[in-house]
Amino acid sequence: MYLPDKKSLAAHPVPEWFHDAKLGIFIHWGLYSIPAFAVTEYGDITRTMQRGFEFHFTNNPYAEWYLNSLRITGSPTQAFHHAQYGDCPYMDFAQDFNTSLVHWQPQVWASLFRRAGARYAVLTTKHHDGFLLYPSEHPNPIQPDYHAVRDIPGELKDALSQQGMRFGTYYSGALDWTFTQEAITDVVGLLVNGPASTAYGAYVDAHFRELVRRYQPDVLWNDIGYPPMGHPLAVIADYYNQNPQGVVNDRWSVSGKQMRGLVQWKPVRRLINRMAMKMILQGKSAAGSSHSDFRTPEYQQMAEATPDKWEACQGLGYSFGYNRMDTADTYLSSEALIHLLVEVVSKNGNLLINVGPDGQGQIPPVQQERLLALGAWLEINGEAIYGTRPWLKAEATDPQGIPLRFTRKGDALYAIPLERMPRELVLPGMCLAGPVTAVRLADGAPLQAENTPTGLRLSAAAACDATAPAIRLEPARAVQLTDARGAVP
Repeated sequence: MYLPDKKSLAAHPVPEWFHDAKLGIFIHWGLYSIPAFAVTEYGDITRTMQRGFEFHFTNNPYAEWYLNSLRITGSPTQAFHHAQYGDCPYMDFAQDFNTSLVHWQPQVWASLFRRAGARYAVLTTKHHDGFLLYPSEHPNPIQPDYHAVRDIPGELKDALSQQGMRFGTYYSGALDWTFTQEAITDVVGLLVNGPASTAYGAYVDAHFRELVRRYQPDVLWNDIGYPPMGHPLAVIADYYNQNPQGVVNDRWSVSGKQMRGLVQWKPVRRLINRMAMKMILQGKSAAGSSHSDFRTPEYQQMAEATPDKWEACQGLGYSFGYNRMDTADTYLSSEALIHLLVEVVSKNGNLLINVGPDGQGQIPPVQQERLLALGAWLEINGEAIYGTRPWLKAEATDPQGIPLRFTRKGDALYAIPLERMPRELVLPGMCLAGPVTAVRLADGAPLQAENTPTGLRLSAAAACDATAPAIRLEPARAVQLTDARGAVP
């Protein structure tokens, strides 16, 4: 029995299924999928943030932030909206979205996700614009009929279950732009823009309990933070008690009344913005929470393997929501996506890669192509990914400059080169302490393993042109690390 306090919640273990899954699909779909516009010319969020917060929010590459960008005077999104839609209010896209729902086929999505090799999917049930993707028992008190007419989470969960996949729900707790009118233009605005009323806290609490009761999600993914008058610890405790195998992310922190008062003082606001910018430039995630099962770096990865579980989340392009401005060049290549998964898994993470369906509920062909390429790679190399754990070291570089990543499962060690494999590959800082069997998964080729002054050399009869061809070495205990002199410590 979990109680609504940090000590009790901290006793919740991360379930094995989440450790084993490795790959999930994030789905950002909503009213923002209708206009489907964001700036791409300045790169992804890590690059736009480096130009300063005002620049970033004015030129936000996230299409799902369309409404906030629209509220910023002189923004490219505002110019696009006025040219394309005139004075049409953003909330009027709800009618277009619901009209298009007749075309949506959840079974098609679920089949694609399974073929991509994903083990779970997380759906945005409410993003920052406040639109609900299901008819709720707790409707929006500001905007009437501001919800999908189909039960999108329920239908998608059923389709995923038929494919043997788990289902999770995303919900924007701290932000809901139907309750606020001021645009967010800096990090402080991100912290305090959300509604602070008792009524909004109860609204969010009720939605989370509704999501848990109706859909029994295996992942409860909150975003930005939690309203100050809500009860996040009680929500999480109730969730664990109903689903002990469920997991929650790390974005449940609360910006209380004291913080909201302090940041009204301009020197404090400037200080917080400077500190946040320093973290971003250092590649650190600003997400934090009083309790979580896993961290969630966004468009970033951990620099090294961590003992605690984490999940990298990012879009295939610069945006989570569908963006009509994306091109093949702004999307990850198939090879880069494969390398990203390997990188994340080697350091004890999962990858939650996002798809952004268009306004008709269709996943764009380029996104499908990338996912299917990843799935094809996993069909061959999946044993080096699913169910693995970090090895003694996560990475190394062959003397030829080939990056290497490592995972382990049972008594098998996997070495994965992030380039095509030449006939010989050296694992630096490693040696054999006994007989080992080495096999390249891409073609089943046996490899000869031998100690050399530069490390453990693996030799094949021929090179392999496949992307990231994983190598299995058994038993793993026969491979040991050496010190700088090449000796076993």
